[in-house]
Amino acid sequence: IPAGATTAIVLVDPIDDGIPESNESVVLFVQPAPGYNPGAPNAAVGTILPSPSGTIRFDEAARSVNETVGGVTLQLNLLRTGDLLAPASVQIVLGNATATGSVPGPGGPCSGGDFFPGGPVTITLPPGQATVSLPVLICDDAVFEGDEVLTATLGAPVGITLAAPTTQIITIIDNDAPPTTPMPS
Repeated sequence: IPAGATTAIVLVDPIDDGIPESNESVVLFVQPAPGYNPGAPNAAVGTILPSPSGTIRFDEAARSVNETVGGVTLQLNLLRTGDLLAPASVQIVLGNATATGSVPGPGGPCSGGDFFPGGPVTITLPPGQATVSLPVLICDDAVFEGDEVLTATLGAPVGITLAAPTTQIITIIDNDAPPTTPMPS
């Protein structure tokens, strides 16, 4: 610590050794020196987080689901490989390609949309967990609109690296008949 200074910044630059491991600690001690006697506390502890060495991805890049009276629950499946020692999290963003997200209303979770939940969802995987599923309710309506497309995209990884496929395209197959037009007489 330079003369006249009361603090100093110590940078610790960990080196990735490529070995899967959990959090590690580094302890820095301030030792007495001629003309200096450290006060309390005389130590600081820092945590070195492991580098993300595992990956997470969707189990498939595309799939389809039939719109069904009463709705149907679709499972979006994620697969985690590599280092499973540390917890990890990832966000799934459900996008409105042609299908629209729903917000719970007086009519339940399918009030005014094609799927629920209608926004981003964060999934957390505890240590040791290799698979996880997000249930998505595919809502039925009585309107012919043709097949619709919903996209699910992975993002905001913490403690893990994204792998392909990071997007899943879901085709919602319409169960309603097209309107009939009377023939002119």
